[in-house]
Amino acid sequence: MKVSVSSLLYIKHPRREAFASLQRLSVTYIDLWDHPGFGSHISVTEDDSAEVRADLAAYGLKPSAVSLYSAEDEKMRRGIDYAAKIDAPLVVAGFSGSNEEQFAEFLRPLAKTAKSKGVRLGVENHVDTPADSIDRLNRLSELVPELAYSYAPPHSVYMGENQRRNIALLGERLAMFYLWDCPWEATGLTWFRNHWNQFPEEQFPGRGKLTARYPAWMETLKACRFEGSLNFLVHGNADWSIAKTEGFIKASMRFLGLEAAAHAASAGDATEKISVE
Repeated sequence: MKVSVSSLLYIKHPRREAFASLQRLSVTYIDLWDHPGFGSHISVTEDDSAEVRADLAAYGLKPSAVSLYSAEDEKMRRGIDYAAKIDAPLVVAGFSGSNEEQFAEFLRPLAKTAKSKGVRLGVENHVDTPADSIDRLNRLSELVPELAYSYAPPHSVYMGENQRRNIALLGERLAMFYLWDCPWEATGLTWFRNHWNQFPEEQFPGRGKLTARYPAWMETLKACRFEGSLNFLVHGNADWSIAKTEGFIKASMRFLGLEAAAHAASAGDATEKISVE
């Protein structure tokens, strides 16, 4: 398992400042966002991939994913090509269509293109989309066998599902696990629709409503021999200082028992499988 941080946590700070922060945290992997609504640290249509590769290398970082969340075919194709050039193993797509079949029509050719370039195409389990439940994810896998998944525990919780069961069912299809908690104020799906970007402090694992569940999820991931990225993702902290964001990431890594894993990878031990015991 690889410890990663979404660049979304630093979205209003320059890319190199975000990279320097992860270097201080001994985090080796970064999920690079290019999203018109949330913000971008790269542009798959405008940035020189060689420059981004150089920036990553300068801070001892590797990309865990390129997160586009786009339903535009051309941008997705550019993103897949870009990911291959910077050695990112995963590109996260947006949502298209009103059911699994329509979504699959959008994803199928992109998944084949991604596979040809050595990249996986991923989709998040997201409420109010054709990928909102484990049943729909399984149906998508039938229609698009190459598809991978970025699993977000809060979305599954709001859907009333069993996360340990979902992790086991997804198995090798699971490419990224979002380290993301639910605020204590959360009461269900309607609440989430209206407040998804509030209470960012409580969205860090170890501070929110899912605190008691996270140890079991980590054990389940370990038992399933998950080899993807454990990726910190929260919404609503865009105006935080870098120091504040670092403090919350550090505390959450301590809670999850990931500090040793991060330091081992940072020290050049990333080729070995990292235990989260």
